[in-house]
Amino acid sequence: MHLQKILEQLDNIDLSVIKLKNILIEFKNNIEIMNALASHINKKSIMYEYNQEEIELMVNLLVKLSYIDNINIKIAVAKNSYTPNYILKKLSKSRVDLIRATVSTNENANSYILNRLYKDRVEIVIDALAGNSATPIKILDKLSRSRDKMIRMRVAENPSTPKYILERLISNSDGDVIKASKNSLN
Repeated sequence: MHLQKILEQLDNIDLSVIKLKNILIEFKNNIEIMNALASHINKKSIMYEYNQEEIELMVNLLVKLSYIDNINIKIAVAKNSYTPNYILKKLSKSRVDLIRATVSTNENANSYILNRLYKDRVEIVIDALAGNSATPIKILDKLSRSRDKMIRMRVAENPSTPKYILERLISNSDGDVIKASKNSLN
């Protein structure tokens, strides 16, 4: 099938999960199509609810996509809410900061992965972690004491940050952090 026709099909959000699986099988060596497929799956994951069989197929597609050696595809897999934790764990070990940062934003990443990423200490990864509502409170507490104003602001804006941390951030000397903390308390 012609490349352009497949790419046009992937623009159709109503494409069935079975059709997505068939595209993966037929075009697994075509990075452009796999990139479009990963992007399509992310859009579809946000917009639709699936039955158990479709979820299993979606997870299977994400697992297969995670083994393709392409940064954009790995980022798409890392951000998807259906990506299983064992794949997120693998992606959290990537040498690419942006892939690890994207895993840090995934609200379905388990606490083991998020704790591991906290030890990463690369700014983009830590910043993403500070904004993830699944980040354990213990980590949010530590991040709220960061010297980095942007990280403290992300903690203040995180909907999972408890009141006692927000109140401590209000005593922070930086006006933007104080404002963000007060907004979150209201």
